Amino acid sequence: MVELKGKTPLADIIIVNYRSADYLKACVVGLQAQTVPNFRVFLVDNSPENGDVDRLGPLDDRFTVLPQSGNTGFARGSNIGAAQGSAPFVVMLNPDAAPATDWLESLLACIVETGAGMAGSTQLMATDPSRLDGAGDAYSPIGVAWRGGFERPAKNVPETGSCFSPCAAASIYRREVFDAVGGFDERFFCYMEDVDIGYRIRLRGGFGVQCRRSIVHHVGSASSAPTSPFVIYHGTRNRIWTFLKNTPPLLLIAMLPAHVLINLAFLVRSFVHRRFRTTWKATLDGVGGWGWIMRERRELARTRTVGSLGIARSLTWSPLVLLRRAPDIRPLETGQTE
Repeated sequence: MVELKGKTPLADIIIVNYRSADYLKACVVGLQAQTVPNFRVFLVDNSPENGDVDRLGPLDDRFTVLPQSGNTGFARGSNIGAAQGSAPFVVMLNPDAAPATDWLESLLACIVETGAGMAGSTQLMATDPSRLDGAGDAYSPIGVAWRGGFERPAKNVPETGSCFSPCAAASIYRREVFDAVGGFDERFFCYMEDVDIGYRIRLRGGFGVQCRRSIVHHVGSASSAPTSPFVIYHGTRNRIWTFLKNTPPLLLIAMLPAHVLINLAFLVRSFVHRRFRTTWKATLDGVGGWGWIMRERRELARTRTVGSLGIARSLTWSPLVLLRRAPDIRPLETGQTE
């Protein structure tokens, strides 16, 4: 049993900041008020010239600021922070996510008691806590991921259960699991990197849990508008990369036509919304990564213990759930407890 309130740091919390001064203070204050005190925070500052950290005032000795010379992106920034620590759990917390006082205690208890390799939090909308910002990431066999339950009533938040992968805005990973898969794929820069690492953990036999009682209030899109060319590009390219890189052979062959069709549909929609050029470039760059993707697939084939059937069981096959962007949280399996 892990001692949640001992003296040895139990968790390394990574915050990757990029021009989030308006929200970072609430995030840090929330951490300082946690019921579990034995953690360290590595604040990776991707915009030191902006002075975001300077506005926080004095930080206690659990906090280490790591200023970067430029914007490393979320994926690399998270890896930089994680490499600084040695605690048994690696925790990701967005700078625009304000944690409840028992957030970390609940999250640690959840991952320890279930034996999961990764776990996520209940994310409430900071501007309207009566609505969900997300309850776990779901993944369709055609290669589309979504934050389950976005903008749904918070009173309908699912009970603790299995999810495909946690949203990295407020997530936790066992360090040995995180290190075994090599952390986040830095080529992704940001967006979909949490689904990608979750997929790779599942390929090694791990599973994810969505923890109902671990709560954060999340602003979302604090450093970039959700329909900006930056977001459209990385979301589109990384969606293709995640599918091509991770999907086991038989499932890839079966679902590739549907994946092509859905990406064509996104291209048509982008034309209507005057985002075609960005979406087209992202699509080309997604397919253009095939060379390194093939190398990654060979490595994944060498290390994976779960094949097409096992992965298929964890996917969300219902078109209705996909269209509604509903959560897909399943009862804990035998041997797992809340």
